[in-house]
This record gives sequence, structure tokens and C-alpha cells, in this order.
Amino acid sequence: MTTDRWGCPVAGDARSIAALDRAWREAMHFKGDPFVTLDAANRDDQRFALGSVFCATYRVLGGVPLDDPLLRRDLDRIDERAIDDRERAHAAAV
Repeated sequence: MTTDRWGCPVAGDARSIAALDRAWREAMHFKGDPFVTLDAANRDDQRFALGSVFCATYRVLGGVPLDDPLLRRDLDRIDERAIDDRERAHAAAV
């Protein structure tokens, strides 16, 4: 397991973790598109749950309907991929 920029363990490959770090910076600075930044990692890295957690959270906070297909896809990926207590806690929070 790799760690993120805060030293927390994150399942996924190094490119996915780097994308998550970039997405956080983009969201915090209102620069770029964190959904696009995370797209490939969320799609391709079968061990990476936290990118989908990030996207689902921002979709919910943005007010998308709960039956939105992109939100459903994020939630399905989280359910399939969350493997440890931290990731499952994030999944439960979403």
C-alpha cells in the first residue's frame, strides 16, 4: 500500500495516488478539473477507492440527484474497492 501526501495509507498505484493529490490541489485552488484528473485512475486502477470517494463526495455536495449515473458509478466502485477500515469508513461517510 502506498501513502498519500499526508502519510496515510492508500490502496492503489503511485499514479493514482498522485492523481488524488493533484485533484485535492485543484479543488482547493479552484483550478483545473479534479474529476478529469481522477478519471483514468478511477477507471483503470482496480485497487483505488479513494478517487471515487473524492468524486462521489463532490457530486453529493454539488447537489446531483442520488440516481445520477456518474454518482452511482462512483458508489459502485467504492463498494467494490474499499478494502481497509479507513476506506470503508470513507465509503460509509459518503
